[in-house]
Amino acid sequence: MSPSLIFNLAVVIGFILLVVYSVRKNKQHDSMFVRCAEALGMTEAKFTHSTIVGKVKNRLVEIRFHPGSKNTPRHTTVDVQCEPCAILLHLRKQTADEEQHVERGTAVDVKIGNAVFDSTWLVEGAPAKRILRILSEPTLQQRLIEFGQLDGAGITIEDNKLNLRKNGDEQGPGLIATERFNLAITLAEAVVADATLPIEEGEVRVDAATYRSAPRVDENAGGRAEIAELKLLQARRTMGELRVGSIAAAATLSVICLAMQWSEMAKPFTIMIGVFCIFSTVLFGSMYVNARKRAGNMPHDKAIVWAAIIFWIFFPLYAARIFLW
Repeated sequence: MSPSLIFNLAVVIGFILLVVYSVRKNKQHDSMFVRCAEALGMTEAKFTHSTIVGKVKNRLVEIRFHPGSKNTPRHTTVDVQCEPCAILLHLRKQTADEEQHVERGTAVDVKIGNAVFDSTWLVEGAPAKRILRILSEPTLQQRLIEFGQLDGAGITIEDNKLNLRKNGDEQGPGLIATERFNLAITLAEAVVADATLPIEEGEVRVDAATYRSAPRVDENAGGRAEIAELKLLQARRTMGELRVGSIAAAATLSVICLAMQWSEMAKPFTIMIGVFCIFSTVLFGSMYVNARKRAGNMPHDKAIVWAAIIFWIFFPLYAARIFLW
């Protein structure tokens, strides 16, 4: 047999083996997802490469397994349909940065009254009376405290959806621990049950000077007003972070460009910076637009807008200087 024929046969055999391995791997993957759905009591389950979608107690649930990337760790999320929903709630781990945000009045921390819980979670939510009522159940508090010990743990309830997330896999690739899953279902049920109740009167402990409860002329209107106020506060916090980031990035890149203009690497460097700037502008722009929408189209941030305008006037002139002059 000629060497070329041997090589071609080796390629064909290798391709066949690869196909067989892929089919076997997919069958194992599907079988694992089926077992996961059955163990969690899901009905009408459907599977993709990284998600399980089904129903639990007639409530739509989606489990998603994120493979992670260079800058994002592997993590698992559980989304649970949560309708009707009369609250906005972000549960984030207590950190020094979060405490500084609260002290500066750029974040809200509703104190539950359980010292361990309050030291584990920052509870940014509205209406505060509903948040206190939902999280007042001792067993739920203990389960949330235990969940808060896990890496990357966090919960968001917004727009009729509960999102629970944590870093890493559980029980091997493609599975999630029953306790974490049941915690999401239990919390979603508590939110839906509370949405049918009126907001009670009484004192609310909130650690943020800029946060206040709306007048209780209409209970439902008051709750919506608190949620709108919290969304505005979150949008302003995001705008502040974008302002610092965009101005720092524009100034740093401008200085680097000026320093590199006489270098032999000026042209490839300019192309690289241009690609990075386009990517950054799209990323920052989408965050800026989303923050404004979240707050009901709040006024434009002049510092961010002018930083973008000045940089995108400067950079094309700089590129023209490098390539044409």
